[in-house]
Amino acid sequence: MSNNDNLRRNHQWRIYSSILNLRADLEDKWSEISFHSQVKNWENAKKKIDDDFIRAIAIWERKCRSTKQEYERAVTAYKERQVKIKAYPTILAKAEEDFKAKESAREEEFSTKMSEYESLVNEWDSAEKKNRGSKPKMPTAFKASKFKPPKEPKVLLKPGSYQKPKKPGKQAYPEKPKMRDKSWRRPPLNKPATMQLYNPETREWFEPKWDLAKKYGVKPRPPGEIKWKAASHIPDAIKPWCINPHRSDYFETLWKSLIMVSDLEYNSGFELFEGWLSNNKRNDRIVSLNVQHRMHPKIAEFNSQVVYGDEYHSSSHMIDRGFPTRLLGTPLKKDDSLVLLDTSLFGEEAMEKIDVLPNGREKWLYVNVAEAKVIVEAIDDLANDLASIPHPDDRYWEIGVISFYKAQAAAIQKALRVSDVVESKGHIFVDKKTKSVRIEVNVVDRFQGREADVVLLPMTRANERGSLGFMTVLNRINVATSRARHRLILVGNARKLEEMGAKYDARNADEDSESSMAENLAPQNFVSQLINHVQKNGRSLQISPKDLRNDWKGIRFVPKPRNRRKGGRR
Repeated sequence: MSNNDNLRRNHQWRIYSSILNLRADLEDKWSEISFHSQVKNWENAKKKIDDDFIRAIAIWERKCRSTKQEYERAVTAYKERQVKIKAYPTILAKAEEDFKAKESAREEEFSTKMSEYESLVNEWDSAEKKNRGSKPKMPTAFKASKFKPPKEPKVLLKPGSYQKPKKPGKQAYPEKPKMRDKSWRRPPLNKPATMQLYNPETREWFEPKWDLAKKYGVKPRPPGEIKWKAASHIPDAIKPWCINPHRSDYFETLWKSLIMVSDLEYNSGFELFEGWLSNNKRNDRIVSLNVQHRMHPKIAEFNSQVVYGDEYHSSSHMIDRGFPTRLLGTPLKKDDSLVLLDTSLFGEEAMEKIDVLPNGREKWLYVNVAEAKVIVEAIDDLANDLASIPHPDDRYWEIGVISFYKAQAAAIQKALRVSDVVESKGHIFVDKKTKSVRIEVNVVDRFQGREADVVLLPMTRANERGSLGFMTVLNRINVATSRARHRLILVGNARKLEEMGAKYDARNADEDSESSMAENLAPQNFVSQLINHVQKNGRSLQISPKDLRNDWKGIRFVPKPRNRRKGGRR
């Protein structure tokens, strides 16, 4: 090998080794960063195990107290029942004695009445017919009463010994992460030596690692004449890019070959990248899209504060959303993007419908008649006004009625079919005048990922039990309140909803902080916050039955119950 070839090979080795050293440095740095991230996750996992154990112990102690109280109440009830059972024969004997005394008194009273009757009859018989009048009426025949013994107390099972709930155990800590070894890609300090071959025809010595074209048809150097021993570390990675001397001087070929031999020799580039991503759990590598381009800022403000922790912002041109219109006789300005139609004055109609079954149990129908009437009246006003206003995007207007329950959506659809302003076109409704306003009534799940210019949201639930239903599910209420572009209209019994929200918060005060995130429950005071936000930042209109224009007599919002046959199916 000439000196020039040797210099060229050494130069190639320096380039190759420097690039691989740089790559090894990067891998070692990435290993260090990954290790620190794993340690942080390990510490967080330990903290979570400690917090879960403390929470489990608190729940266990609370359960111990409640079960102990229940056991003590059962023991007290058993003792009281035993006293009543022992006293029952005395009570029974006294009742029989009192019954006999009352019967004898009745018999004496009857005999007295009979004697008086007989004397009156004798006087009547002895008197003249002209003056004696009508014959005295005979008293009702005596009928002996039947003795009804007092109710005998039932025997209660004797409670056994108190069984304390099983104490929860603490979960084992995960294994502490270990620092990975240094990168194996780091090349040796000096260029490794290679085995030489001898060509007897040309009488030349050459290195087969470098001069592949000369390798064929030759034999290894005879034993004892080997100039250098085979190196212990001859990287195969150097072979693909320096095997051809005519192309190895180009840096582009060098770089492509380096990529191939350093990574793709063992994994594809995509597999390697995928492996890095799958092992990466750092949150700073996740980018959140926190600017919304759909709603008026007033509509988006509530979800940003309560659901997203003020990390959710509105685009600057969203302030131009809105349009002026009239709603149930009240004029609304362009920026009145939040409206509450309060149905508290409707009385019983503003409450949720309940059906009483033959066995006396109550069944929730999930229908609110007042909300259905008010929504249809509001849609009539919106359709009349929007039909004469061009859409800013040169398209038709969309009005969406998003219900939490299918029964309420069906009631609103039935009420819309008697409207004089809109007409049915399959599963949607359009205004009769211009057909430029489309109305769709559906449940929350069907509006996932969709939007409308105006959204009317019937709250439906208003009951004495304080059951809020789907309004406590965070993702549903979040979807329902974030579909409107220009205007969000809430319809419901505001007074009752605030009262129910307070009951729900009091009932779930202990579990709220522990289970709201895991079960996707709305946070404390969520319903009250929503109503107060609309009342503070929007328009609150109290609607009464006098504000309704349509004649709703004879319209049945709740379907008739089916005939319940006894004996099952025939």
